[in-house]
Amino acid sequence: MVAWKLASGEVRNPQIVRRVQGTGKPLLLSSGLSTPGEILTLAHQLTEAGSKVAVFHCTSQYPTSPEQVGLNLLSDFLQAEPQLPVGLSDHSASPVPGIVATYLGASLIEVHLTLHPRSFGPDVTSSLTPEGLKALVAGVNFAWRMRQAPVDKAHQLQTLGFDPAIFGRSWVTTRALEQGTILRQEDVAYKKPAGGLSHDALEPLLGRRLNRSVLIHHVIGVNDVD
Repeated sequence: MVAWKLASGEVRNPQIVRRVQGTGKPLLLSSGLSTPGEILTLAHQLTEAGSKVAVFHCTSQYPTSPEQVGLNLLSDFLQAEPQLPVGLSDHSASPVPGIVATYLGASLIEVHLTLHPRSFGPDVTSSLTPEGLKALVAGVNFAWRMRQAPVDKAHQLQTLGFDPAIFGRSWVTTRALEQGTILRQEDVAYKKPAGGLSHDALEPLLGRRLNRSVLIHHVIGVNDVD
């Protein structure tokens, strides 16, 4: 064994705790039937004694409904012990909780696996199929990469590879207009691309006189009117 997983029903069993602690291998503590305080107290005792410890948020319902997954408790673990590895032991039979937990900061994900959803056994309804496990792994890797790469929006806009203005709009003429035309609402439309006057500039334009003739789709500017 590279590590020992202590199920939530065993964390109050000092005989087992001492036995696995004595192996010197990492200990994984599940919180399914324990309060966060109980698990963290045990984790502190073990780490102070020199053991490597990780804690798992777990809901001991088989399967676990979305309303009972309780990732807020995982976040509480992460906030209370930022130096302690925190994981999710999930029985929802869905890859979603593990993916979300990874983005929140979980570094360990435990799930049940069944080779077929109609297999026999008490944990089948709480288990992922191989296809679900594949989706979990792909989603976890994606979520972790997102978490590790916070985005600076100003820098992102500079590196898009295109001018964001192409998605904006400007006021343009809806038909050819002669010099001296008094601009009315029906003479202009708000169309892509940006680069001209913004939407808020319409009211100041209406009722003003063109100082030159313009073609249809001309981008109206303040220099076109008196």
